[in-house]
Amino acid sequence: MTIDKLNILEMLVEELLKESPEEKVVRTCMNEAGIPDTKDPIDRINKVLHALEFAQADKELN
Repeated sequence: MTIDKLNILEMLVEELLKESPEEKVVRTCMNEAGIPDTKDPIDRINKVLHALEFAQADKELN
């Protein structure tokens, strides 16, 4: 996992945690991170956190 992808995931989490996330930012970040987008906010954050979990595991192995 690259630092860029980790930064994208972190930015995506910050955006999704906002009271009114900017849809364009969310869609762009999800696309750049290679995460399939969905309109369900719970599914979105679940997918992003799952990707972050793997990103952190990869980072710790290196």
